[in-house]
Amino acid sequence: MVTKRTLDFILFSIILILFLAAIFLIFYYFQNQKNACVSNPLVFGSKQLTKASGYEFFGTGYFRVPLDYKSPIIIFNSTTITIQK
Repeated sequence: MVTKRTLDFILFSIILILFLAAIFLIFYYFQNQKNACVSNPLVFGSKQLTKASGYEFFGTGYFRVPLDYKSPIIIFNSTTITIQK
């Protein structure tokens, strides 16, 4: 026969395991978001703008180089980034 004390311990253990699993999943999600942002910030920003607006976001930019060099152009969207020379 199972006592009330044993059932309370089992219930407490289940609640503790669920709580720790929730903390782990939250930590994993935010760590994954941080890694995506740090590894490729232009694509990450484009994804965030696409999510917020509902439209696909495209962006361009260029490098500042000395006047005697041709500046490469960066073209990015929510999936990829390309550099055109």
